[in-house]
Amino acid sequence: MSPPRCPHCQQELGEGAKFCSECGGRLSGEASDRKEVERELIRLKRRVVELERQLQQATLEVPTAVTTAPELELTLGRLLRKIAMILQAEKCVFMIHDPERGELIGCKPALGFTDEQIDMLRVPATRGISGEAFRESKPVIVADAVSDDRTLQEHVALLKIRNCLTVPLTMERKDEDDRLVDRVTIGVLHVFNKRFGGNFVNEDTMLLTVLARQAAAVIANAQLYIKLTKEKQQ
Repeated sequence: MSPPRCPHCQQELGEGAKFCSECGGRLSGEASDRKEVERELIRLKRRVVELERQLQQATLEVPTAVTTAPELELTLGRLLRKIAMILQAEKCVFMIHDPERGELIGCKPALGFTDEQIDMLRVPATRGISGEAFRESKPVIVADAVSDDRTLQEHVALLKIRNCLTVPLTMERKDEDDRLVDRVTIGVLHVFNKRFGGNFVNEDTMLLTVLARQAAAVIANAQLYIKLTKEKQQ
């Protein structure tokens, strides 16, 4: 009769072994494994419920009508603080596209940035992580900003960036049947440096995409209203 082997690495096992000395794998029985899977499923379900609650609360706090520049800055500041709390991010910033200059430009409010850093935060819409998320209108996760060749190293050093998640600021317009008829990307939203040494994951991407869509609608509508008001006053 052949000796028992580890199901993970096929190393021969001693009699009565509970762990593999080669790979450290646990050699529990099927019933114990099922209980562990069930516990993990329960934990994940609770996490989903909590995230849905936080997301609903955050979206409810975003007003649909903002009509002045100070009101816009106040609203976006509250949203950034909520985003940082939900995603456990140290820094958050909006970058808005300037079509005349072909640049993405950092703007206030921002979380974790000095005014000088925000003023320096501008990149061509064709470069870096910002440009990729904007041009392709899709999220980008960077696990190691120093070694990733897509990042702009002058910004990585200046802002002390370890990792990041970037999503497009996209406005969607739907018809009365809820069918998408138009999509416009006006910029990007960055969150930097996951707290406690963690990395951003797909779960963070889904949450941030929803919140960025809310922010994009607020920004675009406010900018249009403010522009029309100024033209009327002139």
